[in-house]
Amino acid sequence: MRIFHVNLLDHAALGDARPLGVRTARRAFAALVAALAAWNGAATERRQLLSLTGRDLKDLGLSRVDAVREATRPLWPTIRDAAVAAWRAP
Repeated sequence: MRIFHVNLLDHAALGDARPLGVRTARRAFAALVAALAAWNGAATERRQLLSLTGRDLKDLGLSRVDAVREATRPLWPTIRDAAVAAWRAP
């Protein structure tokens, strides 16, 4: 099995040929902060979803199974999307 390693600060791998510098470090830091904020927000929302009563879920048109399914989904797509968006921001 082959493991690929991509350095988040490697612009050549991301299609940007500029040398590493302060702007790159800021973008990497912004991507990290965005990823952590997305992780925290998604985890909080999922905990709140699990704490809803059956009546609350019914008002939302969800069943307990739907709530558990959503709450147990992996967080990585949310985190990845937030980090990529922050990285690409001007």
